[in-house]
Amino acid sequence: MKFKQKEHSLQLALRLLQQGDLTVNDIAMRCGYQDIASFRAAFKRWTGMLPTQHRASYLSISADQM
Repeated sequence: MKFKQKEHSLQLALRLLQQGDLTVNDIAMRCGYQDIASFRAAFKRWTGMLPTQHRASYLSISADQM
């Protein structure tokens, strides 16, 4: 995957994880990954955390702001 594609995939993944209505597997597929393991590894390289950790962190912060 080229840099622009990776950047787009990361932005898409972040947005979809924050929405909270899709599974991580569905998000991986929408971002162009054939398997969830590759997506999880790439996401961890990009952000330092797993997709589920990012979602939980975001949802926790959002709930605290209500």
